[in-house]
Amino acid sequence: IYVSRDYACQYARAVHDSDIGSASYDADTRLLTTNLSGTTDTETKFYLFTEDGGQITHYLLDVPAFDGTTQVEFTLPGPLNSISVTPNPADVVAGGTQQFTAQGYDIDGNPIPNLNFDWSVVNGGGTIGANGLFTANLDAGAFADTVQAAVGTVIGSATVNVTEPVLDHFS
Repeated sequence: IYVSRDYACQYARAVHDSDIGSASYDADTRLLTTNLSGTTDTETKFYLFTEDGGQITHYLLDVPAFDGTTQVEFTLPGPLNSISVTPNPADVVAGGTQQFTAQGYDIDGNPIPNLNFDWSVVNGGGTIGANGLFTANLDAGAFADTVQAAVGTVIGSATVNVTEPVLDHFS
């Protein structure tokens, strides 16, 4: 994260002047409640690490600026249930590009951060890179559910409409 030196010093002071006092976890609701004390004049963050079946996952949680005490609540997501790909649908000029993004959710709709998606184009229309950047072919058309983001067997998709370029002017 690129920041100014002044902001980095402000952040370091805020981290120094605050502490995590306690945390509790309710396994039934998957709710983690973290209590912090101290004084901060800027938002800070802390890492939460979890382990499931030997797989370590981390979450970077936001802490608002506070004076005295504050409480941060975070619902740990359950297993991946669905993936949303945006934009959907996407209008892309032939030969143009469109950046797609994906977000995974558990069955309760809680977002799951830090997922690595496998991107693919399955119904034509263009190609896509490992980071979700789609490049349209030169042939116009509607390509239903062609862009896919997958994690294991869970797949999300988006439709792409490849359009003819419009002439702007002659020079």
